[in-house]
Amino acid sequence: MSTYPKPYLRKVASLIRMAGLSLVTDLHTGPLHLLVKFMLSQGVNVALGQDDIADAYYLYGRNNMLEVAFPASHILWSMTLSVMDTFLDMITWEGG
Repeated sequence: MSTYPKPYLRKVASLIRMAGLSLVTDLHTGPLHLLVKFMLSQGVNVALGQDDIADAYYLYGRNNMLEVAFPASHILWSMTLSVMDTFLDMITWEGG
């Protein structure tokens, strides 16, 4: 979605929100990740995830969600206390 034109991205976000869907992103595994801040601003539920647990694709995966939130805060340049609360929600409640 990071390559979508803005008008199309807004339409997709609206459809996702209307359908009641949630999105999960693995920010640590690649540069073309979900536009987390944009989706949150559009009212879309977003969770952080990790799909590689100690496998050949990502040797650092240890199924520790705090270790997922830590790089996410750096990748998204989001390090305020309120955003930290959002990240904690994204690795717990928002993923359920």
